[in-house]
Amino acid sequence: MILDNWSVHDTKAFKNTAKHFNIELHYTPTSAPYYNKIEQSFFGVMQKELLNGSNFTDLIELKTALIDYVDDKFNKNALHNNQCCLY
Repeated sequence: MILDNWSVHDTKAFKNTAKHFNIELHYTPTSAPYYNKIEQSFFGVMQKELLNGSNFTDLIELKTALIDYVDDKFNKNALHNNQCCLY
């Protein structure tokens, strides 16, 4: 499995779970977001389209906006029943 350097990916519990399922972990280089396609294609676009210039008044408003954004951009025409996991 190819992973970025998010601190959760470096925890003992995460590594033990991967080992239990016989998953070999490989990390992208630090300070190289261009190797992490989700950073560019999802988070980067979301930053530009949703978060830049926003002024959400609380976390509930932000959460609702994020869910609506993901549903509109990715789930509207999806051929699966997956749901956004921000609930």
